[in-house]
Amino acid sequence: MKSFKFGGFLLAAFILAWVFNYKTYNKSSKDLRNEDIVILKKAFTESSLELFGKGVNAEKVGDCSASEIYRLIEFDTNQLRLFRSSGIKSLRQTIYDSIQLVNAKCIIENIVDTTYKIKLSPNAENQMRIKLRNELKEVASQTGKNLDTLCDCLIYQINGMTVKEYMSGYFGKAELPKYIGFCLDKQTK
Repeated sequence: MKSFKFGGFLLAAFILAWVFNYKTYNKSSKDLRNEDIVILKKAFTESSLELFGKGVNAEKVGDCSASEIYRLIEFDTNQLRLFRSSGIKSLRQTIYDSIQLVNAKCIIENIVDTTYKIKLSPNAENQMRIKLRNELKEVASQTGKNLDTLCDCLIYQINGMTVKEYMSGYFGKAELPKYIGFCLDKQTK
């Protein structure tokens, strides 16, 4: 379960970082439901393209994620209001967790090239580094390893992973914890 959570964390670290940027509304819009879905679709399409490039059909990931995620919040007026005012980051943790699972399902269903290798953009690397530093602070402290070196090693490992390897936690065979162990073993105290 821990490997699934860490795999989910890494997926969310990328996808939700971009989704957080999409929260502005056209106040003249009469159909907020449609505008909500358009905003979500754009965010998930662009984030999928940024992370997975031609390895996934980003348009289909955006369509799938937007409609599925909107269904999670559309009947909860408080959550819908929060989403419209502050974006996805304002939603309850239980909904946030569901978003990770829904988005992973949509990505897995729309992989078009399982051999496509991930190459993180400088922006994606910076965002991943921030997320990894927060997530691995305790691990580095407990093991006496250098946090920056650990993060550098993991980013190096992610660059060059295939889409299928990256999403392996959702396939039932998590690759990412193996890389954490490799990066921890690689460091000397």
